[in-house]
Amino acid sequence: MRIPRLHPKELIAITLCAAWIAMVATPSIGWAARRIADPTTKCQIQRLKQAAKYAKCLLNAEAQAVRSANTARFSDCEQKFSQTWGEADAAGGCPPDSDLSYVRNEMESAVFSVAVSIEAGFVGAGTFVDNADGTITDPTTGLMWEKKDESGGLHDRDRQFERIVSWVSVDDWIDEVNGEDGIGFAGYGDWRLPTIAELQTLIRHDAAHPATANEFDDSCFDGCTVLTCSCTSSGDHYTSTGYAFFDPDYSWVINFFDGQSSADANWTMNFVRLVREAN
Repeated sequence: MRIPRLHPKELIAITLCAAWIAMVATPSIGWAARRIADPTTKCQIQRLKQAAKYAKCLLNAEAQAVRSANTARFSDCEQKFSQTWGEADAAGGCPPDSDLSYVRNEMESAVFSVAVSIEAGFVGAGTFVDNADGTITDPTTGLMWEKKDESGGLHDRDRQFERIVSWVSVDDWIDEVNGEDGIGFAGYGDWRLPTIAELQTLIRHDAAHPATANEFDDSCFDGCTVLTCSCTSSGDHYTSTGYAFFDPDYSWVINFFDGQSSADANWTMNFVRLVREAN
């Protein structure tokens, strides 16, 4: 089961619209004052204003995290948002159960998608180097990526896995890769799932099907190996980043058809591309 995600541009447009409504819906303006006389309309306007302020608070938290090189802390934003949401409920005009948790989760996950896209725009614009050993290195990020092929073997692009304990567990496959040929794939034994920010650096929005750099989609044909080709499946790829805003049993995935991110259940079969630190 996949939860659709808003495109970052759509989120920005929605947030700007909410902010615009918040500005024009003030009691000092005659037509707005007449409209908010209705309790239901007043509640809707208040909700949009709260959502706009919450999005701004979350983005400021992300900016502070970049400044301090730490993980973003949303707790202050969440506490204030929950408080103002409850005050509006108490004032009347709003439904008794007006989806606080749903709105909060949607806003947090959408803002996270925007932050990841912005981060990827700064670190993912470099060139890639094919190491001729089945791996590709990104000098900009210092990451080494597993190549995919059409050999039907361990690195076939069509292999899919679950993120739970099962007969197709991604953890079992990673163990195989790290023990390949007794020394690990391409001589390395520290391959792992990428974070969503790391995997996002492979996305190229000027490409589609797959939406990635040419180095990851080159000379792919039936029977080729990682030493003779480079392939990418256009479906959802798992990351190691959990989707904590919704459910700990969900993870962020990136779709390589169009480069969009979303959340998916860990028991879903998805593609995987491994990564390691090159240095």
